[in-house]
Amino acid sequence: MIEILAVLGFPLAGAAVLAALGERRQAPAVNIAFSFLTFAAAVALIPLGTAFTFPCVTALLSRVIPSHERGLWMGVQQTYGGIARVVFPLLAGFMFDRMIALPFLVSASLVIGTIMLGLGM
Repeated sequence: MIEILAVLGFPLAGAAVLAALGERRQAPAVNIAFSFLTFAAAVALIPLGTAFTFPCVTALLSRVIPSHERGLWMGVQQTYGGIARVVFPLLAGFMFDRMIALPFLVSASLVIGTIMLGLGM
């Protein structure tokens, strides 16, 4: 049960289920954090990063796209962003099960690729 909840992006709910059931093992994500409180604080900061990211991406997109195509490309950006927010956590959960460092290596390579694309603008 906990593995399904963690893969679906509900690590706090999964930890709560374990606590309610009285199981002795913890979710893998909770084991990595120093405590449940630090894990909860890190999860709480995710929306803050998202709130800073989306306006910046939209502003950059509006600068490089001609005015008559902005709606189209902003819609494409939002569509792919939504798909990524659904698909990548699922893939990251499966990668984490195979090799703990793998989702971080994939994320790092995506960040490096994004930086390279940004420098080319």
